This record gives sequence, C-alpha cells and structure tokens, in this order.
Amino acid sequence: MSGSPLMSMGVRTMFAASAALQTTGHNIANANVAGYSRQTVELATSKGHFSGAGFMGKGADIVSVNRNYNEHLVRDAATTASQSAFDNARYEQLAALEGVFPMGEAGLSHAASQLFGAMSDLASRPHDIPSRQVVLSRANELASRFNAANSKLDDQQRGVTSDLKVSIGQVNELSRRIAALNQQVAAVRGSGHTPNDLMDQRDQLIQRLSALVPVTTIEASDGSLSVFLGGAQTLVLSNQSEVLSVGVDANDGQRSTIMIGTGTDQRQISSEDSLYSGSIGGLLRFQNVDLVRARDMLNGLATAVATQINDVHTAGLDLDGNAGGPLFAGRAAASINAGNLMLMISDPRQLAAAADEGGQIIDNANALKLAALRDLAFVPGSVLGEASLTSVYRFTDAYGAAMADIGVRVQGARTATEISGGIASAAAERRSSASGVNLDEEAARLIHYQQSYQAAAKMLQIAQSVFDTLLQTAGR
Repeated sequence: MSGSPLMSMGVRTMFAASAALQTTGHNIANANVAGYSRQTVELATSKGHFSGAGFMGKGADIVSVNRNYNEHLVRDAATTASQSAFDNARYEQLAALEGVFPMGEAGLSHAASQLFGAMSDLASRPHDIPSRQVVLSRANELASRFNAANSKLDDQQRGVTSDLKVSIGQVNELSRRIAALNQQVAAVRGSGHTPNDLMDQRDQLIQRLSALVPVTTIEASDGSLSVFLGGAQTLVLSNQSEVLSVGVDANDGQRSTIMIGTGTDQRQISSEDSLYSGSIGGLLRFQNVDLVRARDMLNGLATAVATQINDVHTAGLDLDGNAGGPLFAGRAAASINAGNLMLMISDPRQLAAAADEGGQIIDNANALKLAALRDLAFVPGSVLGEASLTSVYRFTDAYGAAMADIGVRVQGARTATEISGGIASAAAERRSSASGVNLDEEAARLIHYQQSYQAAAKMLQIAQSVFDTLLQTAGR
C-alpha cells in the first residue's frame, strides 16, 4: 500500500523527535547535578529505497546519544582544583600556626622581658625575699609559655593526623566506587555505545579524588580508567583499587605518613614525588616543612634562653653563699626543649644574685648579669634557619624574626590560595560552559523538538487517511 512508507516514515520521525525530547528533558533535569555533561541525540538519514523514479527517502534514524565532553577541559579543571585544595589546606594550617607565636603580652618575648626585668629589680634588692619570689614566678611563667606553645604544636600535629585519616578514608571510598564504575562501564561498552551517565559519575568521582590527591588517568580499550597517584603509583586498575592508610613516619615518630597496601605488604608513599597537590599534599607539606620549621624555632629559642640563663646563674652565689644551680631543667643544651622546659628552683633563697668578684662577694653582681641578658645577643642565627655560624640575636629580636617567618609563610600561602582558587574557578567555568547545561538553550530545543513531534504526528494522521482512502477505493 502506498500509505505504508509514509506511515513508516512518520513512526520513525516521531521516534527520533521523542528521543530528542527525552534527552532534552534529561538535560534539564540534571542541569544542577555536579559533573553532568550535556547530551544530544545524533540522527542520520535513513538509507533510501530505489524506485523506478529514483531513490525515495525513508526519514531519519537515531545513531546514538552523545555526551558533550571535552577531555582537556575536564583534566584541566581537575588539575587546577587539586592545586587549589593543596594551597587552601596548607593556608588553613598556617593561619592557625600564627597563634603559637603571638605578639604583645601573650608572646614569649614579653615573658622573657618580664623575667629580665624581675632580675633587674632583684639587683636593686638582692636580699629581698618577695623580689626573689617574683623572679621565680617570672621564670616559671616563661617556662609555662614555652610548654603551652609546644602543646599547641602537638595539637596541630594531632589535628593534621586526624584530617589525614579522614581524607584517606575518602580516597579509599572514591577509589572503590571508581573501580565499581569501571566494571559497569566495561560491561556496557560491549554494546558499542557509551554509557554517558556512568562516565559522568566516574569523572565526578575523579574530580573529587583530585581535590584530595594528585591523579592521572589512562583509558583502556574497554572504557575503564586506570587511576595513578601522582602519575606513577597505581590507585585504580580496572575494577580493582588499592588501599591507603595513615602510618607513622619511620624517620620522625611525631609525624604521619601515607602508606599503600594491606597487611604486611605496606609501603610508604613519597609525599614529594606522589602527593605534591590535593588537600592531603597540603597537609603533608605543612607537617613536613612548616610545622617542623616552627618546632625547630621554638625549641631553639627555649634552648638558647634556658642555657644562657643557666650559664650565668650557675656562676653566681645564692643567699646562703652556695654556688647557684641551673635555673631551668636540663643543663645540657641537647636535653632542653620547649616541651620539657621547667623551673628547677623553688626556694627563693637559692637564686644566685651574688657573685665572687676577685675574692670580694658582691650581693647583686650576678643579678645584674642576669638582667643584662635582655640586651645581650645570645640566640644563634641557626635557630632562625640562617646558614651563618657567626650571627647571633637578642632574644626579643630572634622571637620577632620567628614571628616574621611564620607571617611571611601565612601571607605567601594566602596569596597562593587566592591565585590557585581563581584559576580553579576559571577552569571549572570553562568546563561548565563547554559541557554544562544551558536552560535557555534547552528550552528552545524543547519547543523545536515538540514541533517536530507534532509534525510527525500530523504525518501519521495523513498516512492513516491515505491508507483509509486506499482501502475504500480497493473495496469498491
């Protein structure tokens, strides 16, 4: 019947328009879903059939539903987001580190100045017990502030370790889900078509993974993605994923490290080679560089001031004419640090304010020497990271330099965060512009495909009418 080809074409056209409407609706429904890539229906002209008058068209066929995907933009968005997460994680930790080296009356410099000032007062009244008690109180306050600062560093280390464990747990979960999606993608790809939504979900998981650790990917022939940590260490291979964990650094028991593997087959991952970006990399950079530097400066200041005071104090005589002992715990420099610094004298009479000057006992000579330490340079430049072996600083100047060191790091990290954050936002915007859903465009397509569907329905109506006319004519 001559109406049949027209009816077949109308059905095919309606099916194509319906598929386009369904895909457009799918785009609209997922417009706000993170990582979703716009989809479009690919149509192709159906192969015509030959008639005596030439080839007659048969309409259009659905070839595939394509995913609007730009691999370069997706990779760029993941890479820049990873660097932004690294800078932000490090900046947040550094900002908290400033509290360990406070300015003003809350700082170590003020506590040391108070101690030296009390020494000066003692020199004016070397036999006065209350003045001696004030010296002990000031000395104990200085030790307590060093202890408190060290405790803050320990707290930050524990916080870093806790954050690492949470983040590593997220890495393991994301890796497991990526491996599961690999299996699904590989199974579906056997049909010859791309599972668009599954691949979007997998890309979104990789994007989230990139915010934690630096990753690179290689696609296999079956559509699965191999994911590598920092470009070398395998994290996901086909439908299998490795397990990461947080361990103790073999070279420093205070620090944490990232391990890969399970049971006895665990090995440490190099943070410099494999974890150079992502929030986990930022935490490790803070722990291994910034926190170590702060701890070295704090311990160096404690060692320098305690050792110098002990050296002067042990050279004097107490109120009973006995040789002075160490004012602070740990006479040897190696045994003194900010965490174990403590006052050794509890009896104010044991303060060595006097000194034997050429066989003559001068009651306040040693107290004057102790007070003079306020203006004496005795902190080595090495405490501040200087290579010079000859430079020395007054305690207040050295503490100010330590604060400046932390401040410069914080400012640099803040600037890096702002820059990398802006770059990451721009990359995400480019990816969204190229692959995301524009609701205005989709609305226009919806109307267009609606008209196509209505036209196809009209074609079917006409084909049915022609077919009925043919039946009526043939029946006469």
